Amino acid sequence: MRRRHSRALASPIPLALGLPLAILMGLALPPLALRASSQDFAPAEPPGPANSGAALLERGLPAAHGALAFEALATSWLGVPDLSTRAACVAVPVHSLRLAAGVSRTGAAELGWSAAGLAAGAAGPAGGAAVRALARRDLDPVPRQGPALEAGGGAWVRASRRARIWASAPQLWTRGAPPLPQGLVIGASIETDGVAAWLERVAPARAADENGRHDAGLALDLGPARAWVEAREQPLRAAVGIEIAARRWSVRLRVESHPVLGETVSLALAGGARAERVADSPP
Repeated sequence: MRRRHSRALASPIPLALGLPLAILMGLALPPLALRASSQDFAPAEPPGPANSGAALLERGLPAAHGALAFEALATSWLGVPDLSTRAACVAVPVHSLRLAAGVSRTGAAELGWSAAGLAAGAAGPAGGAAVRALARRDLDPVPRQGPALEAGGGAWVRASRRARIWASAPQLWTRGAPPLPQGLVIGASIETDGVAAWLERVAPARAADENGRHDAGLALDLGPARAWVEAREQPLRAAVGIEIAARRWSVRLRVESHPVLGETVSLALAGGARAERVADSPP
């Protein structure tokens, strides 16, 4: 069954095209992607390509094998009572195409904002690429500024049977100031026997910043469940996550610590024609 599924979803982006896309975004575009949002649709997922519609909207990295899915997310940021994000999104695969749309709301009425996002791309076993666009508007009846817009994307390729590399630059173009900037991300992962490890390099979020950071993690596939741990720099902190799936529903929880501030807790509930996680693993 799994092999037939892999043949049916032949890659729309051959390695000869996907690799230049990843290299271009990773090497040629850092000056344009110094700022990238990571708040409106923050997925409770490990880094890299994922079946989550929120991950496609946030990172622009489509999964090799998609599935129709609806997702509701809630994130409490750093333990601040009035700083939380609620979001809803849908992911729609059409053959090798990957589409996603979502809306979110962050913060209280006086200082918060709402956002709407769209993402579209294509992916297959050998690689994928997508573009994403997002619009934000202040919740204050007298907004501090007009609507803010941003657009960008990402690309990934399978470098070998067990390894993948990716680059994500969600803000190649912006109008208005984003609420939370993040640098260009270049990452790689290796997978074997239900265990995956990854390393990411995050570029400085602002031109004035001198250093970026490195993130690393390890995930363990436990059949109907998955667990992972992450280590992050600037400042040094850790995160843990777990996903439990049953029939067409899955629940994901991610908790990230902070040495000074409170914890960031993300919870996601997804339902629909769920794709198997192993579908993105090498055949």
